[in-house]
Amino acid sequence: NFPALYTAPAPVTSLYCFGRSSGLVVESGAGLTSVVPVSRGYALRHASVTHPLGGKDITEYILGKLRSGNVLPDSKLETASKLKASCCGLRVAGKAECDGIVKNYKLEDGTSVVVPKEVIRAPEAMFQPSILGVAMDPLPKIIHNCLMKCDSSLRDAISRSIVLGGGNMQFPGLDDRLYKELTALMPRTVVSILPDAAECRAQSAWMGASTLASLPSFQSMWLLKEEYTEKGPAVLHKKCP
Repeated sequence: NFPALYTAPAPVTSLYCFGRSSGLVVESGAGLTSVVPVSRGYALRHASVTHPLGGKDITEYILGKLRSGNVLPDSKLETASKLKASCCGLRVAGKAECDGIVKNYKLEDGTSVVVPKEVIRAPEAMFQPSILGVAMDPLPKIIHNCLMKCDSSLRDAISRSIVLGGGNMQFPGLDDRLYKELTALMPRTVVSILPDAAECRAQSAWMGASTLASLPSFQSMWLLKEEYTEKGPAVLHKKCP
């Protein structure tokens, strides 16, 4: 029982966070990875892709390696998740093997353990899903296929503003690795991954929604209760793209 309502897809508000209305939003959280092209504030649903691979899969892979390798045989999922946030990253050709990546991890009791290389490189699963035993295309190929589904007249504007969002997109080296593989797949397409503070990626959709709601023009975008009562639920899809 409230006077007005407005809804917006998370990929659209993620773009608003960067001052864009067109672009490609790659969102990877705990349980899902989605790739959604957006044109002038509208999500292009026919070209959107969702895959059931997310951060939890990588965490569970790390947990298995810690237990089986006797690094931390009694470790819990929470420990694996914290280790992932502190130690994991992606290798980028032409850069130092462990550039910006920690090899030692200090437990809460003060004990320090050496983290195996296969655990450090666990996020590689996004580029080689077979590591997790998952039959799906690697992330760069998924993005490529998504862009190819977009109308050619829109593709250039979309590929120039790629936004990475979600907690599973915060690994060191991810931006460089993704850019390198995308440009190899699409040498004639201008690809640009928008720079940002990686720690903000988990909140980009909320930050963009806050930006949208603060605009003076937003007041005219509300779906009023009287309008909903008069026209029914179908008006929501017309008023809120």
